[in-house]
Amino acid sequence: MFYCSLRSEEAFSPSMSYFRSLHQALAKPVVTSPLSPLRPRWQQLVLAGVAAAVPLLLVTVFRDLLAASAFLLFWSGVTLAAWYGGPLAGTLAGVLVFLGANFLLKPALPTFNGTPSGLIHTGALALSVLLVATRRNREDQLWQQREWFQTTLSSIDEGVITTDLNGTILYANAAAAALTGCPPASLLGQPVQRVLALVSADSGHPVENPVQKVLRANAAFVIPEDTVLIASGGQEKAVAGTASPIRSRQDRLIGAALVLRDVTEQRRVESARRASETYARRVLDSLAAFVGVMTPDGILIEANRAALQAANLTPDDVLGKPFEETYWWSYAPEVQSRLREAITRAAQGEIVRYDVNVRAAEGRLITIDFMIVPMFDPDGRITYLVPSAIEITARKQIEQQLQAQANILTQIKDAIITIDTEQRVTYLNEAAAEQYRVERQVALGQRLADIYQNVWDSAGQEQQADRELATTGVWKGRTVHIRHDGSSLHVESTVSVLRDTAGRPIGRLGIIRDITPYVEAEEALRQSKEREREQRIFAEALRDITMTINRNLALDTVLDSILDNVSRVVPHDASLILLADGHIASVRRIRGFQGELARAAIETLEFTIAQTPILHQMQASRQPLIVPNIRTYSRWQGVPHADEIQAYVGVPIVLQDETIGFLNLLSETPDFFNEEDAERLRVFAEPIAIAIQNARLYEQARALAALEERQRLARDLHDAISQTLFSTSLIAQSLPRLWARSPERALSQLEEIERLTRGAQAEMRVLLLELRPDQLLKTTLREQYSQLVKVLQGRKRVKVNLTIEEAVPIPPDIQIALYRITQEALNNIIKHARATEVDIVLSSQNGRVTLTVRDNGQGFDPSQAASGLGITSMHERAAKIGADLTVVSQPGSGTTITLTWQGDAE
Repeated sequence: MFYCSLRSEEAFSPSMSYFRSLHQALAKPVVTSPLSPLRPRWQQLVLAGVAAAVPLLLVTVFRDLLAASAFLLFWSGVTLAAWYGGPLAGTLAGVLVFLGANFLLKPALPTFNGTPSGLIHTGALALSVLLVATRRNREDQLWQQREWFQTTLSSIDEGVITTDLNGTILYANAAAAALTGCPPASLLGQPVQRVLALVSADSGHPVENPVQKVLRANAAFVIPEDTVLIASGGQEKAVAGTASPIRSRQDRLIGAALVLRDVTEQRRVESARRASETYARRVLDSLAAFVGVMTPDGILIEANRAALQAANLTPDDVLGKPFEETYWWSYAPEVQSRLREAITRAAQGEIVRYDVNVRAAEGRLITIDFMIVPMFDPDGRITYLVPSAIEITARKQIEQQLQAQANILTQIKDAIITIDTEQRVTYLNEAAAEQYRVERQVALGQRLADIYQNVWDSAGQEQQADRELATTGVWKGRTVHIRHDGSSLHVESTVSVLRDTAGRPIGRLGIIRDITPYVEAEEALRQSKEREREQRIFAEALRDITMTINRNLALDTVLDSILDNVSRVVPHDASLILLADGHIASVRRIRGFQGELARAAIETLEFTIAQTPILHQMQASRQPLIVPNIRTYSRWQGVPHADEIQAYVGVPIVLQDETIGFLNLLSETPDFFNEEDAERLRVFAEPIAIAIQNARLYEQARALAALEERQRLARDLHDAISQTLFSTSLIAQSLPRLWARSPERALSQLEEIERLTRGAQAEMRVLLLELRPDQLLKTTLREQYSQLVKVLQGRKRVKVNLTIEEAVPIPPDIQIALYRITQEALNNIIKHARATEVDIVLSSQNGRVTLTVRDNGQGFDPSQAASGLGITSMHERAAKIGADLTVVSQPGSGTTITLTWQGDAE
């Protein structure tokens, strides 16, 4: 161990004494050195003046004594000025001495005159100034270099030690003294191996002194950083540095220079850095995220374990390569191109982030959230780029699913709204924003009541909804929503309770469908159906009236039917029909008036048309008339005992431009009737006009028909019954005489009388049926046909074969038609056929009724008798019931008449 100590001067060799003196001189203050740097200019001028004035003054004072040695005084002053003041002071002093010697002294000294001696003195003086000034400049430069080196060596942090060829320390700066732990003065003259105790940091063994290695090998050596210096007191310091040889101009080794630096802190920092790097590496490798480091130009220099293991890579597979050319990215050029662009942007100071697919193990692609972050040094320069990523494949799939669901929600036209427990909106889709005419961002956080008001059909519906939500968590129903702008929507809502993982209610979800178009369509459909129903009722009412007119020509019956059907299509409280006879209109039919007194008074009412304003107006305009409120209608003429009537609508009954009556409806409600009601009344007025016309024609036709019927009955009575009775009377008159002559023949005539009598009786019954057609429906077909057969047998000796199926179900109108057609056919046989046998067959099969009348008479040509023999009448009757009638006959071959009617099959 080296112990710091100072030895006596005698212990050092002369050379060591010199170096020690040099060290001490270097350590003295600058102002005490004889080789001080040049003075300031004013000091140089003062020094030049003093150097010139002193010898001039001495020579002047002691001229006799110093005249011979004046040059030496002048030379000494100028030399001293040049030595201490520099070239400027020496030159100025020389000039002053020259001028003083030649011009100021009286008499002048011949020292610097033009004689050879004066020239020599002048040249010597100038040469001295030049030599002294030159040497002074060199010494000044040496001084500056000495000061520069001393300042430099003293100011550096590295320890500097110089030695001679024996390894003895000639110089050591303060840093070297600090390293060794000894004062600088104690180091000078010491053997370097005694001062520097160096050991290996790893093994602790001493290492060879680097100065000795340099002096032995005459070459420079590097002191490794794992070297430890044991300083005074045993303190250990990590050192590093260099040992270099010192050579002369002749390249001869004259010593060694050792430069040491204390790397203890550096090694500590380095150790801490390595530990930090190890810790960082462990941290990086423990991260599930992918992390790396690359240079600003994109060369990957670090990659953590997660990034490598994800693709089954080793560091050698990727480190030192351009990042975009590594395994992860090299599967697609477009992916590499985008990465190069991202690296360029990050190298410019931008943080780049995007989602991308990279290649993992076995070539499968995974989705990562990728980011590149630039790292800056204290000066703001980008030193590294840090790429990082986390795998988001599962999240991406979920996002895609959520996006798909969001797309579905976007495409769903139903409004979707969620609210929290405070009725504040937490979500609504675009359809909801559009449906309720709000902006999504504005609506979020608002109360639901600020978006729409729910209008329940009843308080019970709201209570029912609350009960269902409380019990089942779901409610469905229809309500009306009033938007914030006041417009309304018909909606169909499905409301569900939202719950957290613990099952606690956290809000509600509503799926709301705008069914306004459907409700409007339903209402339109309902109105359409209502109108259709009204039109159908209206058409049915008109059909019923038409059928009534066609079936019954009695005017009163038709008018009753019209009033009944009017009540089906135009609601009212009372109605009456007035018929005009000239200028008087009287009540013909009434409905709805309460009380016998009122009805009796109204049934006898008569109005003078010209004096009754409403009747006169309708007669003149031929148009319906509506009185919304008769209480405010000044032209109203009251109806007795009908004070409750308040509204009126009427229509004239016009026939061939003549007003023949009025149809009137009344209501107890003001403003009850409208134009549609008036138009329907106008339509009903036409059948009334037709009914009146038909009734008039019917009266005329009935009178004519009665006359014709009397004539036909008279003919039938004359042609059939009268002749039969006349024949019977003749036979009866001749019967006594015939009985006297031939009883047998008389008995035969009695039988003839009986046959004729039965025939006449049958004809009378047939005539009675014709007079009373309703009696036909009270007898069976067999009874009806039996009477016809008796009539035929009563007139002609004809064999009749009658076949009737009793089970045949035939409607009444068909039954009458069959009877009439058969009667007409038998009349033709009686009058024209000359037949001896007739077959009548009435049968039914599968709802088809067939009537056949066949005779063996003389027949006829149908083409010549098509319009005669009652054939036209038979065809008309058959067509009226929708039956087919065929007549087959030819002269000499009899006649066959066949009727076929197809009814409903069982």
